[in-house]
Amino acid sequence: MAVTPGHLSRESVLAALRAAVVREEPFGPQGGLPEKVRVDRGKDFLSRTVTAAFNALDVTVEDLPSYTPRLKGTVEGA
Repeated sequence: MAVTPGHLSRESVLAALRAAVVREEPFGPQGGLPEKVRVDRGKDFLSRTVTAAFNALDVTVEDLPSYTPRLKGTVEGA
């Protein structure tokens, strides 16, 4: 999960992905490549740039169906 001040963009998604994957300081030691990422159909998550990054890292992207807050966890709960 990433909290971004202002409007979400593909740049902020890529920055959050990097922070989640890198396992060295100041980001680690937790982290690593996820097997699957669930996204909420936002155009920033489905952009060609973000899709290419997930493909390059061999990460499966699950595009959640519209209007299903029960599948989106804390973001929809807030």
